[in-house]
Amino acid sequence: MGSRGTRVAFALLAVLPVAFSALVVANTPSTDPPGVRGDDDIVANTLVGVLVGVIIAAVVGASMIGNEERSGMISTSYTANPRRHRVILAKASIAAAATLIVGVASSWGSYLVARPLQRGQGYVAPSYPEPDLLSGPPLRAIVGTGLLIAVVALYALGVATIVRRASIAIPLVAATVLLPGLIGGGEDVQRFAQRWTPFAGFSVQHTVERPDYYAGPWHGLAVTAVYAALALGAGLLLARRRDT
Repeated sequence: MGSRGTRVAFALLAVLPVAFSALVVANTPSTDPPGVRGDDDIVANTLVGVLVGVIIAAVVGASMIGNEERSGMISTSYTANPRRHRVILAKASIAAAATLIVGVASSWGSYLVARPLQRGQGYVAPSYPEPDLLSGPPLRAIVGTGLLIAVVALYALGVATIVRRASIAIPLVAATVLLPGLIGGGEDVQRFAQRWTPFAGFSVQHTVERPDYYAGPWHGLAVTAVYAALALGAGLLLARRRDT
């Protein structure tokens, strides 16, 4: 990804999740009777823009190495530094740090923009007390969303190193991260998706107890991180064995 493309991608990562969260929340009225304690996860709902964020993160991560593979410039990078794992890990470090910073900022922006709109849709006390953003689950959900974005970027970089094309890696990563949670299915299917697929990382956004939440927040994020580590590890191994 060139410098201009990088700037555009990070600008989109900063803005689009916020806009998507605001759009969804502004059109989702509360259905709880006044005064009755609601069970919607209002913090997670304000962070729904991460569905867009992870796609952009996949573009960023995959393009870090996939575009060089496509153009042949990766050979120059490997010639300059024959220890290929160092080249890949350097790119991974840059992708992770940059997407984490922008992802956390975008998550805060999503909450701060969407929450007032959410109040206007009836998500107010006493049914929905105002979350304490400086401690506990709400803070973990916001920061964890940024972590999820960074993990997906690493996952995409690893897959791109394996398949050597960003154009292939991006849809593969987007599909494996998003589709398990969107295809529906019964309780067993959803339990498996939330616990053992790359979609599990979205559990880090959960801030309330619900019967349809099947994975703990850190368990879910750890599962997605394992997929990222496996993809990156496989990519490193293959890169060392290739001629170019």
